[in-house]
Order: sequence, then C-alpha cells, then structure tokens
Amino acid sequence: MALALLGVVKEKIDLVVSGASGALRGDRLEAAVLRRVFGGRLPAIVAHKRTLGEYGGGLLAAAVLAARGN
Repeated sequence: MALALLGVVKEKIDLVVSGASGALRGDRLEAAVLRRVFGGRLPAIVAHKRTLGEYGGGLLAAAVLAARGN
C-alpha cells in the first residue's frame, strides 16, 4: 500500500481533500476506496469540486490551508 511505502500511518490522517466531482460512478468508486483504506474511522473529507469546479482561482491554496488547519 502506498501509505505504508511512504511511512504514513493512516490513523494520523485527519483530512482528505477529495477529487469527487459529482460524477456518480467515480464518486462511488472514490468513497469505496476511502472506506477500504480507512475502515470505520474515516477522516474529515472536503469535497468542493462538484460545487466549485476544478482547482483554480486559489482553491488548491485553500485546500492546502485547510489541511494545515488554518
């Protein structure tokens, strides 16, 4: 698993910036992967792409700041 190769402990992840875009099939797949990776302890998930579109106009910066707790 990629997290283990990077030395990341999944229990220490407290936020996921999701790529969910509102496309039913892709969003369901992403949700299933997150459930498989994190099991019963899902971290907070930010999924603003459906509402605001692809990253642009500072949205990526906002996601990074949110991930840092700012």
